[in-house]
Amino acid sequence: MIIVARISTEKQDERSLDDQIAYCRKRLEELTDRPVKIHVIKSQDSGEYLDRVELRQLEDLIESGDWDFVITEDLGRICRRSHALTICEMCEDAETRLIAINDHIDMAEEGWRLCSYFAAFRHEQYNRDTALRIQRSQKNRFLNGGALPRPFWGYLGWDKAKTDSELRKDPEAEELIRETFRRLDDGASFAEIADWFNDLGIPTGPSCRRKKWTTMSIQRLVRNPILKGIRIRNRLVSKRINKTGRRRAELAPQDEWLVREVPHLAYFESAYYDHVIHVVSERNKNIGRPANRDRLSRLGVPRKRTTWPLQHARCGICGHTIWKAGTHGERLACCSGALQYRCWNGMMIQVDNTQKWILGAVLDRIRQCTDFAKVVRERIEQARKENDLSEQRRLYERQITRHQNEVTNLTDAIVVGGDIPELVRQLQKARSALNEATYQLDRIKSQEREAPRALPDAECLYQLVEETMRLVVNEDDQASRLLCRILPRMTLYPVILCDGRAVEVQAEVEFDLSAAASALVGMSVDMPSEVVTVDLFDRPPYVEHAERLGTVEQRGETVVATAKALGMSLTMAAWARRLYRRMQELGIQEPYMRVDMPPARGWRCRRHKHPRYHFEPQKNDVPPEAA
Repeated sequence: MIIVARISTEKQDERSLDDQIAYCRKRLEELTDRPVKIHVIKSQDSGEYLDRVELRQLEDLIESGDWDFVITEDLGRICRRSHALTICEMCEDAETRLIAINDHIDMAEEGWRLCSYFAAFRHEQYNRDTALRIQRSQKNRFLNGGALPRPFWGYLGWDKAKTDSELRKDPEAEELIRETFRRLDDGASFAEIADWFNDLGIPTGPSCRRKKWTTMSIQRLVRNPILKGIRIRNRLVSKRINKTGRRRAELAPQDEWLVREVPHLAYFESAYYDHVIHVVSERNKNIGRPANRDRLSRLGVPRKRTTWPLQHARCGICGHTIWKAGTHGERLACCSGALQYRCWNGMMIQVDNTQKWILGAVLDRIRQCTDFAKVVRERIEQARKENDLSEQRRLYERQITRHQNEVTNLTDAIVVGGDIPELVRQLQKARSALNEATYQLDRIKSQEREAPRALPDAECLYQLVEETMRLVVNEDDQASRLLCRILPRMTLYPVILCDGRAVEVQAEVEFDLSAAASALVGMSVDMPSEVVTVDLFDRPPYVEHAERLGTVEQRGETVVATAKALGMSLTMAAWARRLYRRMQELGIQEPYMRVDMPPARGWRCRRHKHPRYHFEPQKNDVPPEAA
């Protein structure tokens, strides 16, 4: 069998891909005249992208060892940089012959490894040279009046214009733009301007996908410096993320910006424009994220504060995360796949009750573990013996005294004179050593103050764990992160009573005792992990006492007396006995069973009936019945 791999590095059309596939087929015909099985892989994404599905598919086919050849036009069509060499070595391990026609690489010949090194280097250098050439061309065009941006509202002549001199202001938009700035200067918000534009029926512009003005579109219009007769280019630069090969835009240094004046396109004087922008910026300076990235303390953190276990728990049907889904102040959660019509499990869970049930199960399991408190106490005692800080404290005190003397002597030497540059260099070095020794001494003193005088007993440890759980309920971020380590995996499944009477939600939680003990001790502790099943609902009384009511005859009791003792009605007692008989028929000990498809009874969610519904699991171990 032969695999023909053709993964494009450019966003080419299908005709270009077909031409390159034909080129590889011709080379294949020159290699053998035997019947072959051909598998073609093609993509229009860049070869720099290392997270492509097509690349993963190629690697899986190579590692299977079932294919004889990998043929491509050149190695850069598969991927770039060092990962291209990894692909070659994967083919070597799988005894698959790789041929890159234009790079003159054939693993059947000697020296293919050196050729692959040069090919990967050449493709990377070609990318760099091409990028620099494009940058030079675009810079020259911009300085000569070209390199026009995408068409936007307020100017005419975009269809035929090649330079800024061929553009002109729109007379119909001039009065609206001036009124917009007047309103902003008077205190109007961007949202008010957007509503005003929409009420007037103003089109959003030839390059806008939205047909309605929004706060962001108004903000882009107002903050465009072309309104004061200035065009700016190169404010953003792209930076490659080496892990994935993708690129992200970052703000370029201001001295690298390209600025050009276009006075015939100005709507305002520069002073008035800058005044209005300053007023708006001052009014909105506390809204959104600051422009200074050093102050972005929540950079990469969602705006909405995540309440545990939201975005940590996952749906057992599709594998998507659990999202907040409540409205009007309700703290409810649901499968994110169901909210996007990708999963049929649309059951809602109450966040507060979920926290109570899961945290209660964790506390009970810690109290049931007889070795938990013993192991924690032993590790604390061991750490106290290993971390005797008295000797270290005396060592750093001697170093501080020596470095202080060095600083004094060097300072006196500089006053007297001599090789001043050398003395200054030695003085800086001595002060740096003195600061480091002072810091280490302060750290040791802090550890000595924080060291416990007596070992905590088991009850104190349990109280500490309970306090951590209370912090989680109060949405403490640090406590929530700790709990995510203690409970690394949490999966929610819909379950149904074996008699089909009710559908509820259960959680399968992986409980890592090592993480819990390590958090208390502050060092690694080896303890086993367990999987605990937690009901995210209160079981009805007839379910709790089904076994007792189902076996009253064996114990010589009566149904009426037993039901009265349990505080249940005769109807509920009959339900319990019927449930117990059903459990005996099925041969199960647990009355609740997991469901893999929407139940016909007791199921109110109808998202799988919606025309937009399309089941898309996020993990591979989803049962086929789930679709």
